[in-house]
Amino acid sequence: METEMHGLESMTREELLELAPLDAFGLLDEVEAALFHRAFHQAPAAVQAEVIALQAELAEAEHFLADEEPRPILRRKVFLRLEELIDESAEGLRPIAQIGSRGSDVEADPATLATEGRHDPESLAAFRALMEEFADRNARAAARTTPFWRAAAIVLATALVVSLTMLGQTSGHARQISELVISQGVEQQIGTLVPNLAAYAAPGDRTYAMVPASGEHVGLASVLVLADPARGKVVLTGFGLGRIGQGTYSLRAISIDGVSTEILRIDADRFLAGEAGTMPDGFVPVRYELVGPDGAVAFSAET
Repeated sequence: METEMHGLESMTREELLELAPLDAFGLLDEVEAALFHRAFHQAPAAVQAEVIALQAELAEAEHFLADEEPRPILRRKVFLRLEELIDESAEGLRPIAQIGSRGSDVEADPATLATEGRHDPESLAAFRALMEEFADRNARAAARTTPFWRAAAIVLATALVVSLTMLGQTSGHARQISELVISQGVEQQIGTLVPNLAAYAAPGDRTYAMVPASGEHVGLASVLVLADPARGKVVLTGFGLGRIGQGTYSLRAISIDGVSTEILRIDADRFLAGEAGTMPDGFVPVRYELVGPDGAVAFSAET
């Protein structure tokens, strides 16, 4: 039985039967599905019965059915979606359905239309149950994750405190070790710079830390004077003098009446420089001055 259907979206009986399985499994795109449904409603009743029987046979085929029972929430979602699709299809095809062979001239009851829409009590109840299940699931998920993140934050904070404590202790130990190494290295280098340092050292020696004459030199270099005025022995050690200026520095002593005498000279070509000198007999200094290569006083110390 082959019947041609004419029109913009007309399909033959064979075309309808060929597309029926694809429509049953939802494999048609929106345009193809709309054309198929429109042609189906335009087809004779016999052709519609064949299409319906074919799709029913496919729907009941065991090899197409799942073995697992769907979850209630999935079933409600499917029913809601089917109701929406039915409403949309009925709204778009209502004039054609009235013209087709399966249409009805009886006008529908408004009360029936009100209960058949997507706002009927059963659909609303299913939708509310679906929303309640979603809200309950989100609440349970939040209840499970909140304690986990709280515990993780506590663990991370504790680890941070422990790490900072250990870092402080490690830096303190490193500073002590570096100071010890520097002090030992300074002693060795001073011994190398001043071979007869033992002849200068005495219980009456005094150490003077010289102060930079300019604020720009603070932190760049340091100068120490080891002096024994009774014996007239003086040892000078300089650290980083080359940062201030390369060249020769001279150490002079100034007495209370303003008389100055040069004691020694030191070259600033190395980071650590040292030199020994002798003051004139009977000379009592009240001030030491270290004069730079430019002739200006770079460091001074009061006795």
